[in-house]
Amino acid sequence: MDYLAELRDKVRLLHGCEATHQQTALVKELFLDTMVWDGKVEVFALTGHPKAKRCYAWGCTNYQAPEKLGVVTVLEIPPVESPETAVRVSISAHAAAETKVTITPSSDDTPIVYRLEDWNRDLNYWSSREAFSPAQSATVAGVIAYIHQFYPNDPHQGDKVERMWWALKFVDSNREELIQSGAARRDSSGVITFPPPLVTALYRAFVSSPTRDFVHAVDLPQVLRLTKEDKDLSEGRS
Repeated sequence: MDYLAELRDKVRLLHGCEATHQQTALVKELFLDTMVWDGKVEVFALTGHPKAKRCYAWGCTNYQAPEKLGVVTVLEIPPVESPETAVRVSISAHAAAETKVTITPSSDDTPIVYRLEDWNRDLNYWSSREAFSPAQSATVAGVIAYIHQFYPNDPHQGDKVERMWWALKFVDSNREELIQSGAARRDSSGVITFPPPLVTALYRAFVSSPTRDFVHAVDLPQVLRLTKEDKDLSEGRS
């Protein structure tokens, strides 16, 4: 069986629908001039799947059976919308699996995933590298590399990656509104900075939740409300 046929059959088997190969996409993920992913992603059109119109697939090493081809498949369901985002989500999921992240800890034993001071430093690291410019958006692969470098033995690496990634994605999508509202600032060189009330608001929205499910639903009014609450508190207003 040839490579594409094997991927197609795996997509059919895993997702219970018909799959037709559409195209091959070349995907490269760079972080600080280092290649963290470089390969071909096969795009399959789906017929009969209730949620997705496309599936992205590629071969990988099968560590349990090296003589067989391993296959990764990612459905085109938000946040996945392209071969590139399929790769990023796959990398993020792999990191979470490796670090054995607890997705839904009990309310009585919720781990401290991020300290506020670390969150502040990391957000400003990305803004200082112009991570929010259209030509240099932060990627899941980049966040993973950063988290692994600065938190090498942290049992919550995968959780840190996902919460930081969604916060960066939120800021990237709402940068002008955040600046116009005064929640964020942009200096003369175009770099976005985060005043303490916004840092705390993003922390409350993306980190304080005991599960990662809520980070996908954070919206601009919520963050602006939290920013105002923290600003009023710091200024002694009720």
